[in-house]
Parts: sequence; structure tokens; C-alpha cells
Amino acid sequence: MSLLEVRDLHTEIRTRHRVVHAVDGISFDVQEGETVGLVGESGSGKSMVANSIMRLLPPGGAVTKGQILLANTDLLTLDERAMRELRGNQVGLIFQDPMSGLNPTMTIGRQVAEPLIFHKGFGRRAALARARELLDMVSIPRASERLDDYPHQLSGGLRQRVVIAMALACSPRLLIADEPTTALDVTIQAQILELLDDLKAQFNMALLLITHDLGVVAERANRVAVVYAGHVVETAQTGELFTRIRHPYTQALFASVPRLDQERGRRLYSIPGAPPDLSVLYPGCRFAPRCSRAHQECEGSAPALQDDGGHAVACFFSLGSDKDPLSAPPATPAAQGPERQVPPQKGRPVAEGPAPRAVPVTGSTPQEPPPPAPLLQLQDISKVFTATSGTFFRRETGLVQAVAGVSLGVAKGETLGLVGESGCGKTTLGRIAATLETPSSGKVLFNDKEISTFKERKLRKIRRDIQLVFQDPFSSLDPRMRVGAIIREPLVWQHEGDRASQRERVLELLDQVGLPKKSVDRYPHEFSGGQRQRVALARALALYPRLVIADEPVSALDVSIRSQVLNLMKDLQSEYELTYLVISHDLSVVRYIADRVAVMYLGRVVEVGSGDEIYSRPGHPYTAALLTCIPQPNPPQGDQHATAPVRGELPSALKPPSGCPFRLRCPEAKDICAEKVPALGSLGGTHEVACHFPLVKAETVSRGAQVTTDA
Repeated sequence: MSLLEVRDLHTEIRTRHRVVHAVDGISFDVQEGETVGLVGESGSGKSMVANSIMRLLPPGGAVTKGQILLANTDLLTLDERAMRELRGNQVGLIFQDPMSGLNPTMTIGRQVAEPLIFHKGFGRRAALARARELLDMVSIPRASERLDDYPHQLSGGLRQRVVIAMALACSPRLLIADEPTTALDVTIQAQILELLDDLKAQFNMALLLITHDLGVVAERANRVAVVYAGHVVETAQTGELFTRIRHPYTQALFASVPRLDQERGRRLYSIPGAPPDLSVLYPGCRFAPRCSRAHQECEGSAPALQDDGGHAVACFFSLGSDKDPLSAPPATPAAQGPERQVPPQKGRPVAEGPAPRAVPVTGSTPQEPPPPAPLLQLQDISKVFTATSGTFFRRETGLVQAVAGVSLGVAKGETLGLVGESGCGKTTLGRIAATLETPSSGKVLFNDKEISTFKERKLRKIRRDIQLVFQDPFSSLDPRMRVGAIIREPLVWQHEGDRASQRERVLELLDQVGLPKKSVDRYPHEFSGGQRQRVALARALALYPRLVIADEPVSALDVSIRSQVLNLMKDLQSEYELTYLVISHDLSVVRYIADRVAVMYLGRVVEVGSGDEIYSRPGHPYTAALLTCIPQPNPPQGDQHATAPVRGELPSALKPPSGCPFRLRCPEAKDICAEKVPALGSLGGTHEVACHFPLVKAETVSRGAQVTTDA
């Protein structure tokens, strides 16, 4: 029985200068107890569908046509008072960004209790008691203590659990989850998705799961609807859709996903072009300008959604049909996009010689020649911050060991991937390498010079060669400056050339990162997330750096845009002779771009090795768990769903556990793990692991001394 029916929904957003047709004739339904995945790129209209159902459209937004039936009641006919009664009571909504969905001035307890007071008539004490039960239900540790906390005091994963608790407070019949795991680590993402599955069964809810991640949909949804430019272009049961893709756009999305089994040397497939401007009404198929199967017929009229035995597709030349113009499919999950022609190198001249090799962190086997000197060396780096509390009178409450004795080397021309959950110390280590933070102890060597002791004047010269691409390009780009001025700023600061040569360099950089020259006069807010990341890369390359540190460069991007940016980074590395330190929580991204991988946990490197070593034979239980957590676009067999291999969250660096930092979450932990910190030991070659009980046997073990700590 259908709980939700959306019929021919049209939603428009009117601004001063144009009308955006955000949703243009979408139809789908959700059965009771079912999970339906709504998939597509950013700007395709997915979130606007959710906002239309909840009647929470932005200023200028209105549903102009269609029906939204919830248990046979048309929500578009209800007045505002009736809708307030329905929101949260019959339909719950999990917002994409939990921080923006929570009131920063209210405690967690009050916010979770509020729907109970408003909809169910609970008294304050009873509502707070039920709020504690709900926080327990969504697996928030020490729930009674969290009632008096504020949103900023919680991690991203805990904030997402609070938002889920609020949405479930009144036991709604339908839960809409809008990108519930986009900015979360893979371990926390797996826990949140498993939690949603459990709660759906417990409350007998239907779930509308909105996401751009095909792996998430494959593992969790019963049915999938693929949305492009305000239209549903394909819909089917999950297993049917992933085994017999019919629409070229669905296939292109699938091919854009980085996969662990993909050959590392091959380029990621990326969809050419960009989604259309939804303020323009196109007479034909909106995907035609980006489609390899497009014919003249596609430009004249839009294809209708045609159902073929439960698998509906809107395409004149669908894959495998009699009218398919291509005898063989143009893109399989392993297919690659067109190669970008790399222009002649414009970077610093380099001496001819053998390609750079991976640099082991500790010794080599005796038979091997000595490794090349690293461009960047981090020697026994530690960083301690002082934690404080209080609003007016600050007082010290403890010390946070953000980085604890990390030693790494990165060779010239190499890419080192630094992987781990949020809070493990990756970004702090990256900022130390970029000379934006001073280590509490240890040395930073760049090109054999110790730069960690340099004064600001000398650092100014070093920073020409070391550039940092920040995690959030929007917050790192000055919103008051035009893009041309942003990219030109490093040239001005370092007194490089005159104004004419600087402008020429800016235009050259825009061309190299795939942005039109007219971008110089636009502001950051006028660009998409992927375009802003390209601007950030252009600014970082302005001074011909030798080392680029990229902090989560693609974590918040759609799969199609992510593949474009990753391919661009590889091209620029070849073009500029770059060395990369790439910080990420996603091992599938690192698999494609990195030569070597270092895995961090709670301030320590727990495993390091070449990409093949890490992915084919992970030695640390944490590395193996990270690999297992990555959602892959392969539907599970039968009724089984993926389960989270790591429970709980990263321990607090204020009170780290004794011994091995991973032992509280490790299924292999023994008594010795609580007593001694394991040192990095060789598993053969460049592969090293810090574990008392590694998952693979060492070919040649040279385990270092154990470090004793208080139990």
C-alpha cells in the first residue's frame, strides 16, 4: 500500500531576474515500510522534492502543479496550521547539514523535547525524560549528560544522531533523510545508515533516502529513482536497476564512482559538461548535451517515462533497446572518460632520470639501493594544544595530544595519502607540514632544510614552494573578492611580475583548471562546489609550488564532479611536477590518487605502505575496517544489509585510552593492548603496521621497542 504518492510535481523558485524550474514533473511513490532512494547530482532537484513535501520552500518558491498524497491526503490542500501539525508528527525530516538544522542557542535536551511538547502535549519533565530515551535509542553515549550540551560541543556524527532523534520523537510514518551522511567519515556513515535501518524496522516507517552516493543506495534502498534536471529519468527495484541500467545518465553516474577494485593507473570516468540551467525550458531531453547516444530526435522533444515491467526509463535510445545506436555499451562500471590532453610542462625544470620511488618511513631491506631523499620529511612530530573552558574567564582544563610522534617522508613527484577519521590529527599534521602550525616537538624538513624553526621572514620564501588547498573552498575564498583577484593575490604578495604578467598568469591558470576566462570577474558564491575547488587549485598553483597539501579536496562533491577534480589533480601533477600530500577519510579516493598511504588514528600512524600493500593485505584492524565501511554500488544479496564494522566514535584526545589507541573499538584487542603502545614494525618492503596482533604475517618483522603507558 502506498503511503506517499507524488504525482506530476512542479516546483518553481521565482527571483528578481528569472524563474528556476527546480522540479519539473516528478512522479514516484513510497510504500509503507519501504526505503526509496532518490539519486542525482547537486542541483538535480532532489532536495527541492523533500522541501515541497514538507512545504518548506525558500522565499519565492511555490508548487505550481501536481499532487503530494500522504495516506490519501493531499498535502498541497492543507492550510499552514494543519501542515504544522503534520510536520514532525506524521513526516520527519533529517536535514543535510545537522549544524544548520539545530538551534545553536538551545540545549540538545530542549531541542529533542520540543516536538513532544508541541505535538504530544508532554510536560517539560516528561519530555526531557523521553528525550533521554531517544538519545539512548540513537546510540549517543552518556545520553543523560548530553541533554545540557549545545550543538557545537558535539562531533558531526553525534549531531547527526541528535537530528535523527528529533525527527523520530513523535514516531512519524514517513522519514525523509536528505543527504544524511554526506560530510561524515566512512565509519560514522556506516553506523548512521545501519541505525536508520534498525529504527525504520522498529518504528515501522517508510524512508525516502536522498543522496548522490550510489553505494549508499545500493546497500540500503528497496527501490531507486534517478533524478536529472528536475525529471525522473529512471526508476526500478534496486537489484534490477544496478544489474540492468537503461538510462545513459544512470550509467554515467555509476561509472564515475571510484572503486577499490579499479586499476589504479586508469582515469576515472567523468560526465562531460555540466547540468543545465533550470531557469531555461529546454524542448528536448535535458541530458542530450552530455549524452553519447544523443540524436536529433533528442533535441526536438523530451522523452516520457516509459514503464517496462516495473523498470521505467525516459530515453529514446535506452541501453540495450532496439533503438540503441551503439552496438556495445559506451560505458561500463570500469569505463573511462576521454583523456585530457596535457600541455607542455610549465613547471620548474627537472633533471632527467628515473621516476621517483616510494619512500619507506623506516629502514629498507639490505639488498635495495638507498631510497631517494624525501622532498618533505616529518620527524617524530608531536603537537599538543591546551584545552580551555569558560566564556569570560578562560581556564585550562587539560592538554590535547593532536599528533603523537609521527614520522613520514614524501618523495619528489610522489603522492602520499593521509587517511583517518575526523579528529585523528590529519589536518593538524597537514598544517604543520604547511608551516601554518609549529610542532610541540620534532622536526619538519623540506628539501633537506629544517623549516620548523624558521622565523616568519624565511617562511615567506618557503611558502612559495608549499601550498595548502583547504577542505572547504568556500570558507577559504574571500567572498568580497573576485576570482581574478583571489588567484592573483599570491603573485602580488610575493612581488611576482607586473600587473599585465600577473593577469596573463591568472588567465593561464583558469584555462588549466578548466574554467572560462570570464570567471575572473565573478565572485565565489556564483560558482558550484566543484568550480570553487578548481579556483582553490588555481590559487595554489600560482607560484609554481613543489608541494601541494590537499585537505579533503573532494569530500563534499558529487561523484561526477569528484572524478573531474581527481582527474584534474593527476593532470596538474604531471604538468607541474607536483608532490602531493592528500588528506582524506575516503580510501576509495586515496586508492586512485596516492602512491603510498599512511593511516592515522588518534594522533598516531598505525599503518603505512604502498597502495597495493594497503589495499590487498591491510595489516591493522582499523585499516581493514575503513576498507569495509566504504559503500560500493553492489546491492547485497537477499535481505542482508551491510553492517558497521567499527562501533563507537573516536575517543577524546583529552583522555586517550592507555596502550593501543584503537583497543576500545578493536575486535582483536587483548590484555597487552591496554598496557603497551605498539610501535611500527615491518611487514616486508615498505609496508609497516603498529599492532600487537597484525592481520597479516610479516615477511620480515623488525618490530620496534614497545612503549609502556599507565593502565
